[in-house]
Order: sequence, then C-alpha cells, then structure tokens
Amino acid sequence: MARVITADTRHGSGGHRITTALLAVGLCACEGRPTSPTADMTPPGTASLSERLHATIQLIDDDDTPVQGAAVEALLRLGDAPRTATATSDSDGVATIELAVPAVEAVATLATVSVRREGFEPTRALVAIGRSPGAAQQIRVLRQLHLSPGQSLGARLFSTGPHCGIDEFLCRVVYIVPTRSGTLTIAVRGDDDRLTVDLEPVWAAYRRAAQYSLAVDAGTGLTVAVLGERDARFTVTATYDR
Repeated sequence: MARVITADTRHGSGGHRITTALLAVGLCACEGRPTSPTADMTPPGTASLSERLHATIQLIDDDDTPVQGAAVEALLRLGDAPRTATATSDSDGVATIELAVPAVEAVATLATVSVRREGFEPTRALVAIGRSPGAAQQIRVLRQLHLSPGQSLGARLFSTGPHCGIDEFLCRVVYIVPTRSGTLTIAVRGDDDRLTVDLEPVWAAYRRAAQYSLAVDAGTGLTVAVLGERDARFTVTATYDR
C-alpha cells in the first residue's frame, strides 16, 4: 500500500502552506512472503536422471565361443543429449549395459554398441534397450585373420556381416606381411563359387576375381578382403610367383 508521510511544513509567498512529503510506493511488510510467483530456475536439459535403461549382450567369436574381456561401449541418442555407458564382458561373454535417462525418455529403443578387444575386429551393432534387461542379445566378434606368404588359412563369411565395399558384400579382412619383395598372388576358394578377393578398402568392382596378384615390398603390410554374397566357408592362400 502507498502512503504519504509529511516531513516538513513551511509558509511560502502569499501565505500558502507548502508541505514536503515522501511517497513510499509499494511498501510491504510481507515477513518473508514472495511478492511474485517463484519462477522455475531449472536450466533446460537438466531434468532429473531418474530412470535406467538396460540391455544384456553376449559376445561370441567365429566358433560361437564366448569372448571374455572385451570392452563394450553403448551410445544412446535421446534428443540433443547423447548418453554412454561402458562394460566388460565376463567369462561367458556377457556384458550388461545400464544407461541413466530422464523419466520422460525412459522408453524402449535402440542403442549403438561398439566392441573392442585385442586380436578381434572392431565391431559395431544395434541392440534393443529398455527398462528390463531381457534375454541376452548375441553379437558376433570376429577374430583377426593374419596370413603369411606360402601358407593358407580357413575362415567363414557370416550372413550377419561384416560388409565391405560400396556394393555391401559380405567380407572378411585378411592381413598379410610379405617376407620378401616380389609378386604375390592371393587366391580364395570355398563352398561358394562366387567368392572373390580384392585389396581393402574395396573400391573397384571390376577388379574382383578369385585371385589377385600384385607387386609387394618386404615388410610392408597389405590388407585384402574376401568377398561373398552369402554365408560361406573359404580358404585363402598367398604365394609368391617364381
């Protein structure tokens, strides 16, 4: 409430009385009560992380053997706030992912899982994640294939991937370190007569054939890809031309 407080009274010319006053506007003896409604000062994007989403995965190798000790990282994108969680696979190849999210975003969705372990190819897969872990979802983590000139190795293409090239062929990457300089021929054969081999990364479709020859230098590693269109077992060899 506003009120006038007279501070002084004097006589001016003409005998008129002059009053000096103070006007106090809006004085309030509120005893701690707010003078306006309290605003929500919570910064945007800082909602309480009151729910958790879960997923259980099992890592297996080429032979369906559990992969222990692999580093697992899950990435979940909800709005503009990506969230991550990490885990390590146990002796059964099992890792449990747990991500904290705001309650309003706690819905079943997909998370991107990346897997790394020495001696295995880096692997990425999508997994379902929700309020309960559910049954374990399998992710195949393939062993790295290393081939020495003069030798051969057997492996397998899997229908679930990985893929190589712009044509998205099923593939397996093979690492070779030449022991001497010369011309090296890499050849593949298997239970699919359409298997081919090419340098990795795969760019030129016209180069794909069951064997590939190239000049190599001793100690300079090269990476080739065995390519196919379906699940197949194969053998790849590397030999020097005499």
